[in-house]
Amino acid sequence: MSKTIASLILIVSVLSIAVGHIVGGILSDKAARKKGPAGRVFISILGIGIGLPVMLSMIMYPYPCGNSEWSIVIQPLLLAVFGMMFTTIAYPNITVVLSDVVRAEHRGTVFSLYNMLNTLGWAIGPLLYPALAYIYMPPDIRASDLPRLITLYDSESMRYINSCMSEMTPVRNTYMYSAATIVLLWIISLLIWVVIKITYEKDRIYN
Repeated sequence: MSKTIASLILIVSVLSIAVGHIVGGILSDKAARKKGPAGRVFISILGIGIGLPVMLSMIMYPYPCGNSEWSIVIQPLLLAVFGMMFTTIAYPNITVVLSDVVRAEHRGTVFSLYNMLNTLGWAIGPLLYPALAYIYMPPDIRASDLPRLITLYDSESMRYINSCMSEMTPVRNTYMYSAATIVLLWIISLLIWVVIKITYEKDRIYN
């Protein structure tokens, strides 16, 4: 797709993250009032459980290279929006759960560690993505000029465009596999939330 369309999908996806925070907080509070503390954790599990396959579908969507028609663009756009929104639903519950299971005199240390890990995760993702792509790329493709030519300069429009040459398919596939692998790491988060659901109520403190 063109960089304009790709940027639009990225912008809308980021906005959906903000919506996910709001929706996640509201739904979690309602679930906690109706079903008790475990209801909050259930919302997190549900959000990641739905968002993860939706994001994988967006990444592996068979988008026809170079096609910018809205009838084609709208499908991966919606997948990106709902994938990011659902996975972000879990986010507001992290601080609530930490506050519920950590005594007040230790919360400063715990939240400092949490913020450090959270920032580290945002930093590692963009580094891990090309590293995995390099690993997945066949050695003969890796040693060729194809990875460098995935984006070409168009003299007529005086801008860089994505190459749709058939020779680029292995390069595009490696980037797709890399992104899919990173999204699959959310399985770890999902399993952690399942464990939290089992132990949350007895681990909570009330002072």
